[in-house]
Amino acid sequence: MQKKSRRMIEFTRLILGVTAILGLAQLGLAQQCDPRIRPVDNPVIQYRARGNRCEGLYQSEVSAAVLDIVGVTDGAFQFALDSKEIIELSAPLSRKQPIAIRAVGIPLKTYYRLDAALQPGETLIWPVNEVLLPQALASSKIGVFGWIGNEQQKTYIPVRTAATSQPGASDGKVRLYVRSSGEVNNVCWRAGDMVNDVISGLCAWQPTPKATYRPGEPIVILLPASASGELYVEITAQNQHGEWIKPTTTARILVGR
Repeated sequence: MQKKSRRMIEFTRLILGVTAILGLAQLGLAQQCDPRIRPVDNPVIQYRARGNRCEGLYQSEVSAAVLDIVGVTDGAFQFALDSKEIIELSAPLSRKQPIAIRAVGIPLKTYYRLDAALQPGETLIWPVNEVLLPQALASSKIGVFGWIGNEQQKTYIPVRTAATSQPGASDGKVRLYVRSSGEVNNVCWRAGDMVNDVISGLCAWQPTPKATYRPGEPIVILLPASASGELYVEITAQNQHGEWIKPTTTARILVGR
């Protein structure tokens, strides 16, 4: 009887141990979701854990920045709104540490978010049919980027994407996507190398292709190469009254050597 009791105790401990491990694994997954976000009520499209990521729509409670970074990609980001479409996302420049992945809606009042963690060398599988297709969110309406650091001090990591209908083929150009919350004119940018947290060789201000951008319209900047592998980028613009927006929007971006 004592042996049976001892076996039962050991078996119970084993079950509890396995349950605890599974609970911790699920907790780790849940921690990908941003606790500050309030999901919409509809469980089909709400922001929530979806296997390898948190994705969905949420209710906005904060206003957008005047100039906000919404995407950093290695090559173009394209996919088809098709039920069989699968996006594959990787970050070739992330070789030594895991990075955070985020996707956001670009048009104003498009309250879409995706959050995930990506290990070095891994690929994120991102199905279109769960949220993007039902909400008709085409690739032109979605910005995506990788990052390390924290919410206040991000270092951006360009992501590379491929899709079932759009085989991935980087053109070697890193694209920075910026969104304005209001109409802006004369958007311009400049960049320099980051060397040991010091900005070096800051170039002259460069214009963007259009004179005026509407609220929520993406502003696309093709970034130059960097001798150090990391760029400091600064973006500014004039508002409708001709005043330069302050403070300027800045970013640190890994672009490779």
